[in-house]
Amino acid sequence: MKPTVSQQESIRQTLRPVLKYKETYDEVYDHILSSLEELPCNADFTAALHHIIERDFGGLNNIYSLEARRINTMIKEFIGEYFNSVWKCLSSLPLLAAAVMITLLCVWMKPLFAQVQHGSNLYCIMAPVLVFLMKKIAINKRDRLNQSHCLAILSRMSYPRDPLS
Repeated sequence: MKPTVSQQESIRQTLRPVLKYKETYDEVYDHILSSLEELPCNADFTAALHHIIERDFGGLNNIYSLEARRINTMIKEFIGEYFNSVWKCLSSLPLLAAAVMITLLCVWMKPLFAQVQHGSNLYCIMAPVLVFLMKKIAINKRDRLNQSHCLAILSRMSYPRDPLS
C-alpha cells in the first residue's frame, strides 16, 4: 500500500514528539514508509502503522530510547577519539625533551663546534627542532582529519530537526 499525503502527515505527527534528531527521524520515517509499501492495498493504515512501530522498533518509547543510546554511543566514541589524540600529542613530549636537550647541549658546547665549521652550529641546533616540528605537523594533520570527521558526524546528529519540516 502506498501511503497518501494525509497518511504521510499522520506518520510525521506520530514521530515528531518522539524523535529529536533529524537523521534518526528520517531513518525511522523511511523505514516505516518502506514497510507500509510492502503491505497489501486493503490493509488498515492506523493498525498497520502501529504494528510496524511495535514489530520493528518495540513501540514509540523504545524508539526514543534507541535514539538516546545511539547519541550516547556517538558521544563516547568522540570523547574516546579526543583522548586518543591527546595521548598521541603527549607521546611526542619525549621527542621535544630530547630536542631541547640536544639544542642546549649544542649551545653550551659552542666553542668546540666553532673549530669544525662555522655553519655546523646552526645545523646542530636546528636538526632536532626540525625533527620535532615535522613529527608534530604530521600528528596535527592526522588529528585534524580525525576531528573533522568526528565533528561532521556530530553536526549531523546534534542539530534538532526543523520543526516545520
